[in-house]
Order: sequence, then C-alpha cells, then structure tokens
Amino acid sequence: MFLSTLSTSLRYQGADIFRLVHSSGELFSTLSITGGEPFEEAWKKTICNFRSRYALTSQDFELLGEFGSQLGKTDTEGQLSHIELYQALFSKQLSLAEEEVISKSKLYQTMGLFAGVSAAIVLV
Repeated sequence: MFLSTLSTSLRYQGADIFRLVHSSGELFSTLSITGGEPFEEAWKKTICNFRSRYALTSQDFELLGEFGSQLGKTDTEGQLSHIELYQALFSKQLSLAEEEVISKSKLYQTMGLFAGVSAAIVLV
C-alpha cells in the first residue's frame, strides 16, 4: 500500500522525497522532514526504529534499506521504475513469509498435539 501511494504521490505531486515518503504512510510518519540530513540517513534511522516494533526478517530489513538508499536519486521515471522493482521484490518476500507461516503453523499444531498426548500419558 505504501509503495502504491508513494508512486502516485511521486507522479502527481512533485514534492521533495522527504515529504512524499512522510505523507505516504503511517509507518514512515517518524521520518524527519526538517532534520537537514540526507534522505538516505533519515531513511536508515527510520528503518532502525522498525527493528523493535515489527517482526521482520533480516532480508526484509536489507530490502528496506536498499529501497531507501536509491530513492530520490534519479528523475521521476527512474524513481517510478525503482518503486515498481521493489514492489515485485516485496511481493516475493510476502509470499515467502506466508509460506513460512503455513509450514510453521502445522509444526506448532503437531507439537501441541504431541505435548498434549505426552501429558495425558504421564497423568495416566
């Protein structure tokens, strides 16, 4: 959702990258738009704050870091292509996470069943 909003804002608003990212989603509302630092540094600080709040893998954080490191460095069409590329990469990460949830949920169900059976045997 964030990437779609950012893409649309980039195409039609023409504001600087700080304001576009800040206004494109709640996740990035902590991004400093008045700090005077380069966007890449502000992006890294914002992503570091995610580590304590969100259950993301190291690949997710790496992908987020790479995305922000190149954002705002090219013309509008280049940035739109960049966003499109990362939409595909994030979609792939999402499908991998969904597969992992399915496989782990089966594992936890099986472990729960065995723990329950073991407890029943011990009590008998």
